[in-house]
Amino acid sequence: MTEAANGAAPRLLVAASGSGGHIYPGLAVARAFADLDRGDGGGDGGGQPVVRFVGDPRGLETRLVPAHGFSLDLVETPKVRGRSPVGLALAAAKLPGSLLRMTRLLRDFRPDAVFGTGGAVSGAAALAARLVGVPSLILEPNAEPGLATKWSAPAATEIAVGFEESERHFPGRRVFHSGIPVRSDFLDLPLPEERNGDPLAVLITGGSQGASRLNRTVIEALPALAGEATRITLTHQTGPADLLAVRGAYERAGLGATVVPYLEDMPAAVRAAGLVVARGGAITCAELAAAGRPS
Repeated sequence: MTEAANGAAPRLLVAASGSGGHIYPGLAVARAFADLDRGDGGGDGGGQPVVRFVGDPRGLETRLVPAHGFSLDLVETPKVRGRSPVGLALAAAKLPGSLLRMTRLLRDFRPDAVFGTGGAVSGAAALAARLVGVPSLILEPNAEPGLATKWSAPAATEIAVGFEESERHFPGRRVFHSGIPVRSDFLDLPLPEERNGDPLAVLITGGSQGASRLNRTVIEALPALAGEATRITLTHQTGPADLLAVRGAYERAGLGATVVPYLEDMPAAVRAAGLVVARGGAITCAELAAAGRPS
């Protein structure tokens, strides 16, 4: 991270969009940056750090970022993953407009650095930062880098990886092994208490968008779980697509469960759980490790 010019308050632009896997690491870094002590004699006297986010109007960040107290700018950015050749051509045609809007944002906000967490918005922010001369850092938390990280990596000043083996995907680039940023809410959770005969609280989660394969597997297991109804309590986060099907399956099995499309307070849900059954994304694995939860 560069020092703020002329003793001004340091400013960070976080580019995070799409799923929780992109947004939550951005929130973890943003909170740590915003909480830096800069004005009571322990810092450089430059004032309270300033953080802004940039995302896409179609992403989960439109709800999550304001809920965590950060301002959010929106720049519609074409996605390239899973596109047909025609779709890729259309996305390429829209990219210059996205870069123009991103460079305007950078010139208006004047950040000292840009932090991207992967995805199309992160890639566009890194490219725009290179154009206007702002240093940028891209985080790749997964062992196998995403497409947007690969195509935008040449524009980034540095790349942080969650796994050391990911460094080989960025030859000739400034890469360092950072691990995965985790929100302090997970670091502060106490270890599970002794049950003393109480039912085992089981949390089932497929990540912010849900996971259809996990949902189907749980549905298939419900007849076997019905015999354990007095020994377990179930909370199942399904994602929006499978909500009604999963709720119906629990009802048919005669199992009382809390079935929701999304959990607004995942740290609280993990705190209450004695066992977590999850789709093992990089962020989920890091959060569960930090919380010390059997999973």
